[in-house]
Amino acid sequence: PGGNFLLPGEFIPTAEDIGLIYPLGEWVLETALKQQMEWRQRGYPPIRISVNISPLQFMQNDFVQKISTLCEQAGADPSALAIEITEETVMENVETTRTVFAQLKEIGVHLSVDHFGTGRFSLVYLKQFPIDTLKLNSVFVKNISTDKADAAIASAIISMAHLLGMKVIAQGVERDEQRHALLSIGCDAIQGYVVAPPLSAEDVAAFIQNVVVVDK
Repeated sequence: PGGNFLLPGEFIPTAEDIGLIYPLGEWVLETALKQQMEWRQRGYPPIRISVNISPLQFMQNDFVQKISTLCEQAGADPSALAIEITEETVMENVETTRTVFAQLKEIGVHLSVDHFGTGRFSLVYLKQFPIDTLKLNSVFVKNISTDKADAAIASAIISMAHLLGMKVIAQGVERDEQRHALLSIGCDAIQGYVVAPPLSAEDVAAFIQNVVVVDK
């Protein structure tokens, strides 16, 4: 409105309330997969694209079929797509989550739990769900280089995830001292302004020409 951007915390709930989240979410997935294939065709290294999914999208009966169809239409390998959902979405309906997770893993999709560590996720389900990645909430990252409690919590989450065969991505990393602190406790990857600000597709293409992507 008025030429100003709305932040996700305001925009997404509005889109959910008026039902726009369904076509919008599908458009985002379709666009991301097409962009990924365009980069591959231009010779860039394979990159897994992560897409945040609304709880309303995730609970659709045909959600997995839509993912499969969109991947097929784009010519994309489902293993190159990561679906990110929040702790709250996981716990909203455990049995539905279990079923959808199993179906997504069956077609090869990567699964991430977003903003991990501050929601109501039960640790019991960490060993039951086929989760690939935990996204460490930025609340533990902000003062990780100076706050021993934050560092201890982050370290415990990383150690637990590794023992369960999962990787950890730290969110909201904005300073080098945060990056170094996370590196020292074995964090697998980071995201945030210390790497790059939000970029257009063309700017991403220029960015990845200067980095080496290793997917273990």
